[in-house]
Amino acid sequence: GRVLTIAPGGHLCGTVVEAPDLRGGAALVIAALQAEGQSSIHRTHHIQRGYADLTGDLARLGARIRADGK
Repeated sequence: GRVLTIAPGGHLCGTVVEAPDLRGGAALVIAALQAEGQSSIHRTHHIQRGYADLTGDLARLGARIRADGK
């Protein structure tokens, strides 16, 4: 019986963020893809450990994404 309704809001602007955990970090990646401008996501070790090749998967879908490996 639970319902989630999402209404369009304002636009997102690229910024610098830190991934707090696996799912939160993945959500930040998706938000960054929607944002205007460039985003940098730091502390991505959770994301890299939880998703084998997220950057490659997203790049194959057309995303312009780069992992610096820092």
